[in-house]
Amino acid sequence: MKTPEIFRNSFLITSFYLVFNLLFVLIKASEWILIALLTVFIYPLIYLFFLVSWIFLAWCAIVYLFWHFRTNWLTAVLPTLFNILTVLIFLFVPFTKIWLEYLFDKNYPSFLEVIELVENGEIQKAPGEHLTPLPQKYAMLSDGQEIYIEQEDETLSVFFFTFRGVLDNFSGFVYRSDDSQPPQTFMYGDWEK
Repeated sequence: MKTPEIFRNSFLITSFYLVFNLLFVLIKASEWILIALLTVFIYPLIYLFFLVSWIFLAWCAIVYLFWHFRTNWLTAVLPTLFNILTVLIFLFVPFTKIWLEYLFDKNYPSFLEVIELVENGEIQKAPGEHLTPLPQKYAMLSDGQEIYIEQEDETLSVFFFTFRGVLDNFSGFVYRSDDSQPPQTFMYGDWEK
């Protein structure tokens, strides 16, 4: 049986699989940046395109593996190996946790400056409101350029959004002046330390 033309150049195929899988991992790793740039509506479409393409290419890699295993087993295995490595990276590398830790460490001094401004009364919430716009200098610290401020008795809570959500979900960093876990009534959230 004659080998299809597309399967003849093993270097080109292997290089293509390597580049495509690296690009897919890069898109997953920079998910937070892409959501901020492209919005929560457009990014899933791009991710879905890459996921469907990856599934199709994984099937092609398996066909390629069986077609060329006897002639050159190393180049036949590489595309499938790249796909397996991509799956393992997606399963075991906590991209979101890495990204959030990076954001927190990078912006920690600025978070403290904003908290000091709130405690000194230089940033105040409007009466009856909790969302307060940030000064332009600190706008990048919170998604939507706003922070949530709540004063309960002696405890001040300041929430910086990392993700505002579409209809209900949100995430971010919270400061509590008494260093306690926020109660479930605070922003009606699930809180983790």
